[in-house]
Amino acid sequence: MKKFLAVVLAAVLFGGCAVREQQGVSLTETPSDTQSPVPLGRYVETAWSLPPVSEESYILQIKPEGTGYDLGMSDGGVFRRFHSENGKDWEEKDATLLQAADSGEWANGLDWTEQGQYFLMAFDEGTQQMRIQRSNGDGWETLPIDWSASGDTLFPQKLTLGPDGTLFFADGMETTYRYSAQGEYLGRYPGLSFGTPLPGQIAAYEGSSREIIFCDLETGEEAGRTPVDAAVLSGGGYPLLGADGEGLFIVSTAGLFRLAAGGSLFEQLMDGGACSLGKPSMTAMDCAAGENGSFLVRFTDSGNASYLCHYAYNPDIPAYADRELTIASLAEQPTLRQAAAEFQSAHPEVLVTLRILWDEESAMTKSDVLRALHTELLAGSGPDLLALDGLPFSSYEQKGVLADLSETVLPLMESGKLLSNIAGAFAGEKGMYAVPARFTVPMLCVPLEHEGWQSLSDIARWAQEHPESRVLYNLEPRALIRLFYPSCYCAFTKEGEIDTQQLCEFLTFLKTLTENTGGENFPDDVAGLFGGTMPAYMDDELYEEMQEGLAPIRMAYGRTESFPIQFQFSRFSDFRVPYSALSVRLGRAPTPEETPKYLLPLPGMGERVFTPRCILGINAAGKEQELAAEFLRTVLSEDVQSVSLQDGLAVDAAALAASVDTAGNWSSSMRDPEGNELYEELAPTEAQLPLLTVFSSLTAPALADETLLGFLIEEALPFFEGECSAEEAAGAYAGRALAYLSE
Repeated sequence: MKKFLAVVLAAVLFGGCAVREQQGVSLTETPSDTQSPVPLGRYVETAWSLPPVSEESYILQIKPEGTGYDLGMSDGGVFRRFHSENGKDWEEKDATLLQAADSGEWANGLDWTEQGQYFLMAFDEGTQQMRIQRSNGDGWETLPIDWSASGDTLFPQKLTLGPDGTLFFADGMETTYRYSAQGEYLGRYPGLSFGTPLPGQIAAYEGSSREIIFCDLETGEEAGRTPVDAAVLSGGGYPLLGADGEGLFIVSTAGLFRLAAGGSLFEQLMDGGACSLGKPSMTAMDCAAGENGSFLVRFTDSGNASYLCHYAYNPDIPAYADRELTIASLAEQPTLRQAAAEFQSAHPEVLVTLRILWDEESAMTKSDVLRALHTELLAGSGPDLLALDGLPFSSYEQKGVLADLSETVLPLMESGKLLSNIAGAFAGEKGMYAVPARFTVPMLCVPLEHEGWQSLSDIARWAQEHPESRVLYNLEPRALIRLFYPSCYCAFTKEGEIDTQQLCEFLTFLKTLTENTGGENFPDDVAGLFGGTMPAYMDDELYEEMQEGLAPIRMAYGRTESFPIQFQFSRFSDFRVPYSALSVRLGRAPTPEETPKYLLPLPGMGERVFTPRCILGINAAGKEQELAAEFLRTVLSEDVQSVSLQDGLAVDAAALAASVDTAGNWSSSMRDPEGNELYEELAPTEAQLPLLTVFSSLTAPALADETLLGFLIEEALPFFEGECSAEEAAGAYAGRALAYLSE
């Protein structure tokens, strides 16, 4: 253990996917050219297989055993125990005693001592409580545990056997409870959710303060706090704590860390970006520390499938990468992070550095960040690959900052691998300088009689002809501008010029909709969703979101003619609410051929639009253009594209087709103030497939700029209030927009 801690810095420097610094340890240093020989030693991730069990199996416990690990599992209701040294060969241990236990309806806790005494937690159908059984010789006994002894009503979710032989239970409600091995209540530790027992103490991470809290095991009183380094928390997620005999180890999306007993310095053993820890598609659920500083982590993916990854220090592997690939993004991009981890695993000789340029909590403004990046790029330096979302990439293209991607992307389009209408959205006569890796679609759900609504003018005309009906729920000008701006932006903004005539038409159409106030005057009491009492945390923004959340119910019960899909269509599960709403409206489930007739791309003023996401470009002056092109192919690969990261639809045709929603569950969606309830129903696969044709018909990327949107709202509101003409509002906006675009 001491040896690998002595070289931990070298291990950290290899293969990270984030640039960051820790207290007392620099994580961004690189070796000088004069250093020779190259230092050796780093942590390596190895994928472990699962034992040969059925699909109904799940892991109840991971424990170190000798130089390997043991798994305690429930396999179709039968308890089994396996051991492995390498994650390939699994030896099944004698579990005769374990299988003699009464598993109840379902078991969710299992642990054992070094002497082989088992403790099992399972649900008792008769008492409707969790039952704790303890092996005793060749048999079992039920412990006389009083779950109310603490004064709380405890429904335990996790069982852990502490180093002193006592039992710890987590309730998932920020408290851990302690009982003796005989079932006697010993104490509670409020504020410690899923606490980790240590010799004489118990520890847990507190999210609100970003600290690890330590409590005295006997008294329950707080014994100290250790602030968690920002490097441990970068990338989001909730860190897992584990005990390794000499202190704590921490598993997070940022990597694998150690905190020595009584210490305050977090030592990074492995960067999350270099392994599965940093993949947005994977969630670490359990972890255990073994001999020689090894670790075993259980992950689940979005489909709740389990995976095992083993982390061990290898003293014979070079600690430094030969080459570095730098990638920059204005904000967090899950697809980029997923691809970075995949690329790093496939290219261990390359250091992949992912730079997140701007943080809302940073003292630097977004303009400061953009200006600094702009200076870098024009100076012929900067990152090798850019996520262009939020960046002025048209300007970059004109200034020659971006490399032509045609050689990399066109073959993928011509083979049919990529959706050519999406991936080729930025292709021109002079080349292709940007490619979206994901896309979303602003969409409108309408009854079948409105399938002819192909443009905003169609909707405005219908609103004029039917003043007794209500097209949309929210007719406030600001909300209408925000809704239709993405689908109409390209009609009045072309190559950096503002078409004021088209903009006047846009504003006039929206004003027509604001006057469409007919229909039922239904209640807007959001409090009805909460049983009549408004929550204390309800602010104006959330209140508005809740009002918009009622839109599907209003459409379903005929109170409005349509409703927009909130947050745009980004995955096929977004189809559930429209499908359910129309089912209520029609009194039947819509047929597959009706799908593209009632779920329309949000009508604009010309071409059908989509919103490109994770738009990628290569720095023409980058030092590693070949690596950047290879990384781009990784982002566009089916392996990365098929992972559902909730940041958009796949541009890979096969991945998109395979992403239809097949989950076999449904949930109650919402209840309106009058008590009507709408259910999110699973739409049949055959009803979702017609949307693939809709997506292939989209032709125009909507590059809505938040700054320009703010300008438009400010200049257009006086028009809606009758204080100026549409021409005057359009002219005022055009002046501000052109000044902004020319910067």
